[in-house]
Amino acid sequence: MLYDYSVHGQAYQGYRPFFGIGPNKRVARNIVARYPQGSMVVIAYHPDKPGLSVLIPGVNRYAWLALLTGPIMLIPAYIAWRFF
Repeated sequence: MLYDYSVHGQAYQGYRPFFGIGPNKRVARNIVARYPQGSMVVIAYHPDKPGLSVLIPGVNRYAWLALLTGPIMLIPAYIAWRFF
């Protein structure tokens, strides 16, 4: 999944559909179907680093999964440390 965009006349190329863990094949197919080749879309990019962009901005469930996995895994470690 590749997209071209420009910021203030400078050309860029992006590949991230969203931030976080990359999509599986089913999700990637749905994204490609939503944005067919040649269609015009608005790309979200970092204002200070325009080369850093995403097709779908915001926090998605994959990012939440990555953020929650660490703390969830610490719970059994804390219980083992505290009670054993």
